Amino acid sequence: MSTEKNNLVTLMSHAFGRIGEWSMQHRWVVFSIAVSLTMACIYLAGSVRMDNGFESFFDDTDPAYSAYLKYRDDFGSDEVAYLVYDAKDREKGVFDLTLMQTIQQLSEDIENDMPFVKDVKSMTNAEVMIGVDGGLEILRLDEDFPDDQATLDAFADTLMSKPVYINNLVSEDRRYGAVLIEMTASSIDPVDTLRLDPNGGDGLENLYPQASDKVLRDILSRPDYADLDIVISGDVPLNTAFNTIATKYMFLTFAMCFAAVAVLLLIFFRGKIIDAVGPMAVVFLSILMTVGFVSLIGWDIDMLFGMVPTLVVAVGVAHSVHIVSEFRSYQARLGNRTAALKQTFYLVGAPCMLTSLTTAAGFMSLAISPIKAIEHMAVYTAFAVIAAFFLSLTLLTFFLSFGKARPIEKSNKPHRMEAPLAAIARFNMRHPKTIVAVGLVAFAVMISGVTKIVVDSNFLLDFNEKVQVRQDAEHIDATMSGVGSLVYLFDAESADAIKDPAVLRDIEAFQAELDQQPLTRKTLSIVDLIKDINQSFHNGDPAYHTIPDDQTLIAQYLLVYELSGGEELANYVSTDYARAALDIRIPMTATSEMAALKSAMTEYDQQHPQQQSEATFSGMGALWMQLVDYISRSQVQGIMLAFVVITAIMCLIFRSFKVGIISMVPNLLPALAAVGLIGWIGVPLDYMKLMIAPVALGIAVDDTIHMMTRLHHEFRQRGNYNEALEATMKDVGRALVITSIVLITGFMFLTISPMDSQFWFGLLLSTTILLALVADFFIMPSLVLLTKPFGAEFDPADTADSANRQTLQPTV
Repeated sequence: MSTEKNNLVTLMSHAFGRIGEWSMQHRWVVFSIAVSLTMACIYLAGSVRMDNGFESFFDDTDPAYSAYLKYRDDFGSDEVAYLVYDAKDREKGVFDLTLMQTIQQLSEDIENDMPFVKDVKSMTNAEVMIGVDGGLEILRLDEDFPDDQATLDAFADTLMSKPVYINNLVSEDRRYGAVLIEMTASSIDPVDTLRLDPNGGDGLENLYPQASDKVLRDILSRPDYADLDIVISGDVPLNTAFNTIATKYMFLTFAMCFAAVAVLLLIFFRGKIIDAVGPMAVVFLSILMTVGFVSLIGWDIDMLFGMVPTLVVAVGVAHSVHIVSEFRSYQARLGNRTAALKQTFYLVGAPCMLTSLTTAAGFMSLAISPIKAIEHMAVYTAFAVIAAFFLSLTLLTFFLSFGKARPIEKSNKPHRMEAPLAAIARFNMRHPKTIVAVGLVAFAVMISGVTKIVVDSNFLLDFNEKVQVRQDAEHIDATMSGVGSLVYLFDAESADAIKDPAVLRDIEAFQAELDQQPLTRKTLSIVDLIKDINQSFHNGDPAYHTIPDDQTLIAQYLLVYELSGGEELANYVSTDYARAALDIRIPMTATSEMAALKSAMTEYDQQHPQQQSEATFSGMGALWMQLVDYISRSQVQGIMLAFVVITAIMCLIFRSFKVGIISMVPNLLPALAAVGLIGWIGVPLDYMKLMIAPVALGIAVDDTIHMMTRLHHEFRQRGNYNEALEATMKDVGRALVITSIVLITGFMFLTISPMDSQFWFGLLLSTTILLALVADFFIMPSLVLLTKPFGAEFDPADTADSANRQTLQPTV
């Protein structure tokens, strides 16, 4: 049996007891240190920048990101805004003369007024090629708008004969028309390039895509367009909605969570203002210190930083509740603040430090992720955990040092929670084997749920069904070629190689295979343009909708096209004709379906390899797929690494492999529940839900450490496992109940968000906290009672053992 003087936890407990005593006696020094650090962080926070760009997820050396940048160099951004209007009440459908005049004016207003616009395409500027003697004529309505409906009808018939425009700019039944707005910027671009006003700061309203979306909606609200039945979707409105809603509800839900936690603390601590103000000050200043830390190391505040307030609430409030609860209990018994804080820190200082270290280690395990934003999050979240611990020992001590001196309470009236907590302890004593058996069944159920998990992500489904941008996107997916897009880049390596008929036929065959895929709605490439030109030169004969056999003729066609005013080439081919882009229009869908399409095309490419060029999957869709894959793999690896690291820390702390393993077994249930419930519910495990497991493990381990360290302490004093368990449940159990109720209530506010990712995060995390409490109240104590990890029971009256078990005596 190891003696207490050799136990690492006990040594730390004595050290923290002395720290508590010193802190109370030098409260203004402690306060000055805390304030100085806080002021420094406020100064640093003033220079931190917000960066919600997609590029924050990728390192510059990432192959997928590098491939996308290569595509961008040739073809620019592939982000768009897509407007679809309904002409159901017009006899001529979308080709109604008055409606077409309105669309022409709208297209001009968008091009002139909307920032970050590269090009605006609609039927009023669609290129309709016809062959004429000696050349090619390109008709565009905006250059010679017809004065009567009959002339427009003739143009309409010609345009509808061009496959490239069907379900792209006009539906096959002529009921729906579209305005396609191509952007110069992309959400992955550095924030410096996304500002509308270079000196206007990094608020969302001054950044792309929010700035573009606002102007677009302002244009559509003008009286000239009041009669248009129009919906908006595409990258610009979807990304704007995501950024706006996520930011708004991040602050709203945090404010509500913050307020609810403060109110609950007041209730649980019987209206003592200082007992609520202290913990909330710890939470608030921990977040501020983390912002300063991010600024100090030269990073930007990215999208994942929104998780920090939630995590700091969990860690900061947990520490504070244990400290305040113990302090008030000892203050009532001892009547002396210094003695009460000394004994409080002796009992909870070491567990709070250990929970901080294990939680920080858990988050640092995520640093192995190849995603830059997650790597950064791992570091600054670990810092936030340590900052909360530091402020719990300093700033919270300062708050607790104030108040009137209280006489020693002579009443032996137990706390109202003691009876039910003692009943739980006695239930464990009577049925430890049954509890462990039930726990094993629960493990099996959750593991079964894990096997049902589908790792997937659909950006559109991140919005609640009631959110307008989701409804608009689904409407466009149902009526046109789809809101989503993918790209294949064909690299023939040498200039003018794309003009080679063999290269074009490779692209044509690849495109034809793509058209057969279930996900594909429409494909567009230089092949379509050359076929259209060839057909136009032959009086519109469909038999000539083919690729010419002569490279010289193809080069002449393209030259004549450009001399005739054609402007579409830049969308499909690089300036040196070495690379070509094949655009794929798809509905907004899950990454698994995109991956299935990519897999099918990879198999096709292996069976029918490109002879003259190399096809590379690219575009924003490819980046999103890569992101989901990275997150899936890194989170699984991270949670396994966290579990191993935390288990090793627990074994080291208690100098016992048995204690370390017993400490971690109960944490498997809430960690598994975080993902197992997702499998049983049938909800895809996406990039946000994957974050729940590390958070769940961190919270569960915190509770376990407090329970295990107190159990060990009480056993060394009593020599009896049953008595130690009952004493632990009455004391630490009370703090755990308060902490769990506070956190569950706070996190449930996330469920009000219209973003399904935040809804599920709040619901599943709250459920996990509840299960963690159940595991620590039942499974862990039962395992301790069955395995007796602290050694054999003994008589505390034994003199030798008693000397080894002396506790810290408060100084009154």
